[in-house]
Amino acid sequence: MSIPHAGTFVPRSVGGALNDCAVGRPDTDWHLPRLYDFLGALDATVVSAEYSRYVVDVNRPPDGENLYPGRDTPKLCPTDTFDSQPLYRGVEPARAEIAQRLERVWRPYHRRLEREIERVKAEHGVAILWDAHSIVSVAPRLFEGRLPDFNLGTADGASCDPALAESLIGALARHTRFTSILNGRFKGADRAEGCIRDARAVAVFATHNDFDGIVESGPKE
Repeated sequence: MSIPHAGTFVPRSVGGALNDCAVGRPDTDWHLPRLYDFLGALDATVVSAEYSRYVVDVNRPPDGENLYPGRDTPKLCPTDTFDSQPLYRGVEPARAEIAQRLERVWRPYHRRLEREIERVKAEHGVAILWDAHSIVSVAPRLFEGRLPDFNLGTADGASCDPALAESLIGALARHTRFTSILNGRFKGADRAEGCIRDARAVAVFATHNDFDGIVESGPKE
């Protein structure tokens, strides 16, 4: 499992330039390590980010390409919050600063993830990567209306066996208290791109749990 947005650490070199709106880390994927704390009993590997997405978003391509062309999507090194509050007091990070954050934070995270995928494949012949997220159910900047409670993405079927995806969405459908969707607003595009080359051995899912409906909200101001 990868939990790319659970981190809250911001080094002084970055934090000193941020506005007060960043103090509470409002765009963090709160509580996911606790939500998935049962994975240790299943002997599942968990790679969870320590650095805040405000430093660099390890769930974005290193070139900063928009995962959802035509839609407003946070940058590789975000310059504002989900509700469009500017993160920086003055000058936003320059290209050299972004490259440094990639080397110090983004690349080590992905190297660790790749090592774990290869280890599991070598041991079992197959690996399933569960890319876990949580998000508020209403965020007008990012999507219209209200999200379903569970949002599964498989890069429109490119990252795993469709039968496996249908099995999962079918299991969720049996829990009638909650709503769910496959490849809706979130499709898991970034993580899938690195694994499609060996799709028979690695199945990739991006899951976005409705922040309001499934888990408690983060700290309140």
